[in-house]
Order: sequence, then structure tokens, then C-alpha cells
Amino acid sequence: MSNVDRDGRRWIASDGRWHPGHLVALVVASILLIGGVGSALVVMAPAGADGTTRYVANGGTNGGDCSSAMSPCATITYALTQANPGDTIEVSGTIDDNPTVTMPVTITQMPNASPAAVDGGNNGSTITIFGKNMTVSLIGLTIENGEANQGGGVDNAGGSTMIITDSTISGNAVFSGSEGGGIFNNGTVTISDSTITGNSAPGGGQGGGIYDNGTESITDSTISDNSAPDGGGQGGGIYDNGTDTITGSTI
Repeated sequence: MSNVDRDGRRWIASDGRWHPGHLVALVVASILLIGGVGSALVVMAPAGADGTTRYVANGGTNGGDCSSAMSPCATITYALTQANPGDTIEVSGTIDDNPTVTMPVTITQMPNASPAAVDGGNNGSTITIFGKNMTVSLIGLTIENGEANQGGGVDNAGGSTMIITDSTISGNAVFSGSEGGGIFNNGTVTISDSTITGNSAPGGGQGGGIYDNGTESITDSTISDNSAPDGGGQGGGIYDNGTDTITGSTI
């Protein structure tokens, strides 16, 4: 004989076993308990752990924390002063800037906006990545007009992991006899669906397009019209002093 209350819930039958009504009640109670614990964990999450998006656009103004697409900041350099590790910086238009990245972030094209370009103005590496044991992603960008002692376009000097996707690195150079007109890599770099073009390491330099001194993987990309002219330069497209894997690409 089973025990049934006035709401029709079945609890325990005479055979001493649980019946479906009680099982459902137990599951619901368990879910409510887990939900309560989950809410507490969300409240206790550290600042920046959610990966805030910061916005940079041509015509923006450096002020605030760059977290509003309606009020973007003017430079990536300033946005990085407001960012936390794991943030994303979305870029619209051409930004005249030479940012140095010292934390794991993603810098990417702002969706449905003007094409994103970072222009170094021949005033140092266009983007410098400085640090160890971190990953920096560059997605959907044009990186142009940098000129430096190494890594005119991108200088990955500190041994970080760098991921370059769907980007163009063009028109960058190093000083005479230097290394890595487009990219200097001293860590790990993964390049996919990208174009490295028109970069130069003159005066006996090495690696007009890329100088690799670490680990490099290139997939579905084009390395074209780069040069290491004059004075016995080497590796107009790529100079490899590390480990290089190239798949489905054109040089």
C-alpha cells in the first residue's frame, strides 16, 4: 500500500522503495541547491575574468575604460592601460599607433565596421609583444608602416606565443643590417589565412618578410614581394633560425 498525500505526490510504497514523485522532488531540490552555489561562484569571480571588450576607432577619444562601442578610445596603447588579461580590443579604421602588449589579449577587427589597420608611422615596430608565458592574438588586422631595429611590423621579442589570423602585414622595414622586416619571432608564432607582403630587411639584413628565431607554423598564407636587398642580405621571404612548418601556403 502506497503513501499518497492530498496533492497526489507518491512517496514510499509498502515495498519500501522510492517512487517517481519523490524522485522528481529530490532532483528539483538538488538543482535549486546547485543553482544557489553557482550564483555564489559568479559573485566571487575576480574582476576582468569575464574578458571585457574594449573599443578603439579612428576618431575616438582617449578617456574612460574604452568599454563602450559608442564612445571608443583613440589608440590601442591607451586601451591596453585600461585592459585586464584576457580582454579583447576591437579596432575600427586606421589607428596611428605603436602599442606594446605586455598581457594576454586579443586585438581584432571590430565586426561590421571599417577595416582595421594599425599604422606604425615609420616610428618603431608597429606592434611589440613583450613578455613570456602569454598568448596574444591578432585577428583581421592590417599591420603597416613600421620601421625598427627588429620586427618592423610585429616584434615578438620576449618569447610569447603569438597567433596571427586573417591579417595582412605590409610595408614594414627594419634598419640596415637588421632582422625581420615584417615579423621578428623569438617565441612561438602561428600564422594562418594571412598575407605577409612588401616588407624589407635592407643593407645585408635577414628575413625581409619574417625572421624566425623560435617556433613558427604557417598555414594557408601568402609570403610575397618581400626583400633582403643589398650587402648580402638573406631570406627575402623567410629567414629561419628555429623550427618552421609551412602548409598550404605560397612563397
